[in-house]
Amino acid sequence: YPDSEKVPASIYFLGRMAMQSGQPGAARVYFNFAAYNYPNHYYGVQSQEKLQDAAIQRAPESEDAKEFLASLKLPNKRVSVAFEASALTKQRMERARLLATAIPDLAELELR
Repeated sequence: YPDSEKVPASIYFLGRMAMQSGQPGAARVYFNFAAYNYPNHYYGVQSQEKLQDAAIQRAPESEDAKEFLASLKLPNKRVSVAFEASALTKQRMERARLLATAIPDLAELELR
């Protein structure tokens, strides 16, 4: 499960459940984790928005929630927030741009 695509959603919903049960400190820990480790993922963005809640901002982080997350042994998968294209990606984009002028259908295939 540590490599599951559902990890960001699971952590986000732990935060939602913590808020519903009156534990803003735990919610803060879960939302921070999701926002930091999955900034480009839907639930990472949702977590960033939840962190704007005044109750969450005021609450001290829950040590119990931190310990729980640490016990999960999730791999450190911080997704890069840099959006610089690699050399290979730049090459494919240039080929697609050139193909688009002559044969638009091939350009679309090049980018897939």
